[in-house]
Amino acid sequence: MRSGSIDSGFFINTNRALEGTKVHQRIQRLRKKEAEDAGGLYRREVHLRTEYDYKNIRFCIEGRADGLFILNELSVIEEIKSTLLPLTHLEKDIEHWHWAQAKCYAYIYAQAQEISEISCALIYGHVETGEWITFTEAFSFDVLESFVLGLIEKYWDFAQLEAERIAEAHQTGQALTFPFGAYREGQRELAVSVYAAIRHKKKLFAQAPTGIGKTMATLFSAIKALSEGMEEKIFYLTSKTVQRHLAEDALSQMKDNGLKLRSITLTAKDKICFREVRSCNPTHCSQADGHFDRVNGAILDCIRNETTITRDIVEDYARKHKVCPSEYALDLAIFCHVIICDYNHVYDPKAKLKRFFQDGGKSTGSDFVLLHDEAHNLVDRGREMFSVGLHRREFAALRRTLKRHHPLYKNLGIVAKNIRAFSETDFQPHELAAILGDFAAACELYFKEYPDKCEESSASDEILSVYFKALDYMRIADLYDERYSIYKEADYIRLFCLDPSYLLGLEQKKNRACVFFSATLTPLPYFQGMLGGNPLTEEDGDYFLRMGSPFPRNNLCLIVEGRLSTKYRHREQSLDAIVSSLYTLVRAKIGNYMAFFPSYAYLDQVYERFIELYEDVTVIRQQQGAGDEQEFLARFKERFNENSIEHEATSMLGFVVLGGAFSEGIDLKGKSLIGAAIIGVGLPLISPERNVIMDYFTEIGKKGFDYAYIYPGMNKVLQAAGRVIRTENDQGVVLLIDSRYLETDYRGLFPEEWKGYIKLTSQSKLEDVLEIFWRDK
Repeated sequence: MRSGSIDSGFFINTNRALEGTKVHQRIQRLRKKEAEDAGGLYRREVHLRTEYDYKNIRFCIEGRADGLFILNELSVIEEIKSTLLPLTHLEKDIEHWHWAQAKCYAYIYAQAQEISEISCALIYGHVETGEWITFTEAFSFDVLESFVLGLIEKYWDFAQLEAERIAEAHQTGQALTFPFGAYREGQRELAVSVYAAIRHKKKLFAQAPTGIGKTMATLFSAIKALSEGMEEKIFYLTSKTVQRHLAEDALSQMKDNGLKLRSITLTAKDKICFREVRSCNPTHCSQADGHFDRVNGAILDCIRNETTITRDIVEDYARKHKVCPSEYALDLAIFCHVIICDYNHVYDPKAKLKRFFQDGGKSTGSDFVLLHDEAHNLVDRGREMFSVGLHRREFAALRRTLKRHHPLYKNLGIVAKNIRAFSETDFQPHELAAILGDFAAACELYFKEYPDKCEESSASDEILSVYFKALDYMRIADLYDERYSIYKEADYIRLFCLDPSYLLGLEQKKNRACVFFSATLTPLPYFQGMLGGNPLTEEDGDYFLRMGSPFPRNNLCLIVEGRLSTKYRHREQSLDAIVSSLYTLVRAKIGNYMAFFPSYAYLDQVYERFIELYEDVTVIRQQQGAGDEQEFLARFKERFNENSIEHEATSMLGFVVLGGAFSEGIDLKGKSLIGAAIIGVGLPLISPERNVIMDYFTEIGKKGFDYAYIYPGMNKVLQAAGRVIRTENDQGVVLLIDSRYLETDYRGLFPEEWKGYIKLTSQSKLEDVLEIFWRDK
């Protein structure tokens, strides 16, 4: 039923599930009373279903009508929609897809009751005022039947391809053998655990070391379960682009091995947009102009010809058919078994795929499986997704660009005034949400009444920006509870999610099974709790898997330099000793090394001193915000290979930030990286937000300081150390520099393979330890 253009300038929906639900329930109650007072009958949430055979395919059409009003043998199917627009601005448009939904329900009911005529009522309820307006249209059964059969005929091409896709995926999935013949050590155990979690509808928390092939093990097992009909779709969730490429490679290997299954990789809207500055407006964007007139043909073209739909494939077809690549990719995902995407496509209230993960209820397909790669990242990402901040200056600055008679001038002033007032006093989030709701309604009215001005105005993008910020706040305000804190500064308000576990768990409940895997889920009970796990015994609740490194222990030399302090107040006096330790490390064996620092400021301080003292080492450093990761990594990969002319010349030391782009997700095998020094214990910088997290968990009986600082810090340390040994043939050194590594709280978080670490003392010199380790290697 879609046609026309993408236009971000008009939004009929409030995007507020809670208010929308209340509107529905209130109207349903009042309609029921009206029916009873008139001697009629009213039913709410009426489940309707029918089947129809067309060209060898059986179509099932089902849904839940909001209301059924029966009076004097006349039946009315009701569909209720919520809106922020003034009701006087709504018009009766029976070609709109809202009517199509009601007409399908009316057809199913009329068919079942064998009645020749039925009416449809489209009811729009206003979120703020509680008033509603009703549009009614009577249809004969023949007209409704013709309409529904027309929809089926249009959908048949898609359905035929869907039937083929499902059959091929099941047949080839059942016949699929593990692509590498033999499993790596630990890989089979992980694969079996993933399959068991899916089979028994559980959550699995798996700490599995780097290098065993976690991506292949998890995807292979999920696909085997899919081929047996246990699940409908697999969502492979990541936090970084490099992990998506690994998933694509694993699927490609299985497809080379006979698997026929369609997969897609989703890319963030801003990254895949063809315009330098995204503007979803048909006047500014040729892809948005008429997008819905062309998109169905574009979908058919792609799914007929492609099975691995990468970003490049999406862009090629989007250009060919002149459609928006972002919206196009979301439509293509409907016809895929495996969807590779960011965490936020499942969890983020403002970015999640609502076609798969509906608000206020079960997902459209409850047989989904969520595979969370590098799951340790989801804790802070969850906090970020469920938090929101508002600056007064954004609203005030936009107001200054508008003339006093502009329809939004007054509303912007009200919002700016109230953000300032609320930032200086105690308040409840819903109080500001109500004010922002008025502003959002004014924006929607402006977009509808002045579409030409919106397209021509230089402020249109800024209006959309603050409109979306208002909606973001309203969404999060709906979620606000005791797990939140209100953070305030002058003219700034932030609803900060301290504990994302409950909200993560709500989304996870909509799916069949969830798998969380990483090399660093330590301590496991902490991550189970923070990632939405079930607080039950292992027998009744979640599944757990903790695996040690499968690689020879003597391939790793772990050294703790516990005589030096990297605390801020000690940095000047320990600076030269740290620089000397780094030089000793890289001089012991010519090769590539990385030194990880807790901040750019500390990195720069040590870097400047190092190049001042030592000129016989090649040094490079990570530049803050430079975005040159691939070029940086290429330096490591190019040195010490067969074609390198400098592979015997000097060592190279890369100065990088702990927890940054080079701390995880990179794969420098063999001689590409033979050593790493980790300076400090990775504690996040002390901040008001971290302290609020600490206080919150302390108050509920947890180890607040550990939750806010130690666990996140040590996780970054473990990830960085994991860059060194990537395969069974890799050999390397990890040097931990900080006296706190010898304290019980930190040593207790060491993985099993670290238990034989070497502690430097006055009798043991770093150069001697390194010389012994490298002697026979």
